[in-house]
Amino acid sequence: MPFSLGVSAQDDDIDGAIAEVLGSLDAQSFSFRINAQGTRWEPLQALRPEGPPLRPSDFDIVAVHDPALDRMRLSWQRSIIEPLTDNVVYDEIVVGNEGYITGADVALHPQPARAMKSDRLAAVRRQQYLLNPQLLVGDALRRQHDTGQQVIRYVGRQELDGAPHRVIEIIALPRPIRLYVALDSNRVSRLVTQENDFPCGDVEIVVAFSDWRRHSGLAFPYQVELSWEGEVIHRETRQRVELNPQLDPDTFVLPETHPFDPAVAKRGLINEQWIHRATAMGAPISLDAGELVLVRISPDVVSIGGGIHHSLAIALDSGVVVVDPPQNEDRSRAVIEAVTSRWPDKPITHLILSHHHHDHSGGIRAYAAIGAELIVAEGDRNFVTQCLARPHTINPDTLVAAGTRPTIRTVGDNSLSLGGGAIEIHRISSPHSAENLLVYVASVKLLFNADLFNPGLVPPGVVPPPHWLTYSRDFRRKVEALNLDIELLVGAHGALEGRPYQSLISFTA
Repeated sequence: MPFSLGVSAQDDDIDGAIAEVLGSLDAQSFSFRINAQGTRWEPLQALRPEGPPLRPSDFDIVAVHDPALDRMRLSWQRSIIEPLTDNVVYDEIVVGNEGYITGADVALHPQPARAMKSDRLAAVRRQQYLLNPQLLVGDALRRQHDTGQQVIRYVGRQELDGAPHRVIEIIALPRPIRLYVALDSNRVSRLVTQENDFPCGDVEIVVAFSDWRRHSGLAFPYQVELSWEGEVIHRETRQRVELNPQLDPDTFVLPETHPFDPAVAKRGLINEQWIHRATAMGAPISLDAGELVLVRISPDVVSIGGGIHHSLAIALDSGVVVVDPPQNEDRSRAVIEAVTSRWPDKPITHLILSHHHHDHSGGIRAYAAIGAELIVAEGDRNFVTQCLARPHTINPDTLVAAGTRPTIRTVGDNSLSLGGGAIEIHRISSPHSAENLLVYVASVKLLFNADLFNPGLVPPGVVPPPHWLTYSRDFRRKVEALNLDIELLVGAHGALEGRPYQSLISFTA
């Protein structure tokens, strides 16, 4: 099969070697099924930002691919380990620009089967392309053929782990994807690209391939390992690969679909691992800000929800203090607008970060952009400083545009007061996260926390995840030691209006 690599490949030997490796990966005329087992890790759900990473889930997967018709079906059995504990079984079906999720991919509060939104669809397809060079190369060759433009090019040689490699680059969004082909085996040993992460900005994605085996001329790696910023977050071992398997006629049937939205799909593409990292925890997070819901606790205290994450806004004489910037930039911008609309004469002066976990810190840069002072636990300062300084060129946010110099204040062993004692901020440690800030609002005798106790989240009669009981019992001991006069508990998850303090006692009894 002839391949054109353009003027960048002048050597016939190089051209021939690359043509051979591309040919061994070109699955456009095959369907295939892969049975695999694996594990996910999450670096930004660890006890501390520097790790070691949390292991949220193990999985079994049967992946069926039909590249010629742009179809795939991924059948997941995922064992959620921590912080949720559950077993979820669901399929992701993608056909062209349409998709469907067949069952509950969410632990604790399962979502029903549903059509797949365009961001999830794009993320599902991209991860499979990264884990399966056959799909990536086949798509690149098709694009090159259809457009007449050079999609694949040879960019030179490079030493990798002491061994010489040829480097092939594939044009892709949000960044080109480079394949490193070992000279001795003519096999792809590594793939490198970049994508966006909301707090961390431009992050490097590396996929390592090993234990290559041929099946009727097509090569497959049996060991695959995906790393995020140098941390392994996805590892799978293939037990079986079958070419042109007999498929059920309903394999790729979509019971319903959503209209394809190119802008939403692009967002899913550039934030692909953000979507998979949350799904691996049994708690998928929407990339949309969602419709905000404001619950008035008092004239000066408002709980702000939307999706599964909440913030708290407290109005003082000098301005407004917001607690927690969850999810992402768009969510924080929506909260900022809601707060400004409610108190138009008061600026947002402070943002309090409960802890470093990525679903709670994802929108912190939006508050730095408006000049709010960032209040963080002493042990989280380096993480926050790095997030504020890291490049965000793939998805430039408001801090990039503002060019402001953020101010950070830390809370250590001594509590911090704002508004003359109207707000008290206490640092505690937890089995969930080594650094946590609790926010006490004296006027309403309210205590806000994130993840340690989720008031009203576990339905009556449902056994709570065991790790949650561990977190909440530890939280209760730490709160009792603070000797605060608490009547109401509000959480970053759970009932927006909060629950009486007695609910913590009942939950941890």
